[in-house]
Amino acid sequence: MFGVYGKWNDAYSGTFGIKREDEYGHLYLELGGLPDTLAFVELLDASDQPVRKARVEDGGVLFMNLPPGKYYARLIADENGNGIWDTGNYAAKQQPEKVFYYPKMIEVMTNWELTESWDILSVPVESQKPLEITKNKPKEVTKKNRDYKNEGRRSGNSGSSRSGGLRF
Repeated sequence: MFGVYGKWNDAYSGTFGIKREDEYGHLYLELGGLPDTLAFVELLDASDQPVRKARVEDGGVLFMNLPPGKYYARLIADENGNGIWDTGNYAAKQQPEKVFYYPKMIEVMTNWELTESWDILSVPVESQKPLEITKNKPKEVTKKNRDYKNEGRRSGNSGSSRSGGLRF
């Protein structure tokens, strides 16, 4: 076989394999409370990186042939229909496109067809994103333990009779 420059190419032989269909799972998300604009759903891995993307059609979205694993989902209201999330424009007084997160983890298993119902407005927007994929996690509030034994005592010698303080 000749290459682009008219020279012989080295011989290559290799094998490859593909997985059977029963080694994958399928996921269908039934969506409620959708905005009036176009929208798409992204499946995310545990590090909040997109794995798959599909457009919402007829109130739902189908992801076929997913490798088994744990996934998260986010819906983006695609107001301009370009298929990507757009930031806002301060000069044009335009807000960024709205993003909604499915509040739970979705586990896809081999040879399973999973259907999940998702009303995107059932959970307030600010608390939708699961903590497992949140990068800036809220700090845990811990109460300081009070030292009740030494709380009434003064430090040092101030106020004592030896230092010239007043006696009561």
